[in-house]
Amino acid sequence: MNFAQPPIVRSKKFEADYNNYHRLSGEGKRDTDTFRNEMKNFITMYPEDFEKKPLENYLK
Repeated sequence: MNFAQPPIVRSKKFEADYNNYHRLSGEGKRDTDTFRNEMKNFITMYPEDFEKKPLENYLK
């Protein structure tokens, strides 16, 4: 089942900036849907990892 992802993880800029994020699985680095699902969880679990660039910038 594929749950809706928040708009931020569907942003092409967010994907480009975080496609080598150190917590991503190999599958997350290769597959867009896996990337989005994993990142949705990581944003919640590790918010300190996303403080360099405000997440709101990806929604503009």
